[in-house]
Amino acid sequence: MARSRTQTVTCYSIYNTVYTNTCRSRT
Repeated sequence: MARSRTQTVTCYSIYNTVYTNTCRSRT
């Protein structure tokens, strides 16, 4: 879980809420 959360945060920071879904789906 910790690893998944870290990746999601990174994507969220780099992109934005709009990309949050894309990064989350990529997990």
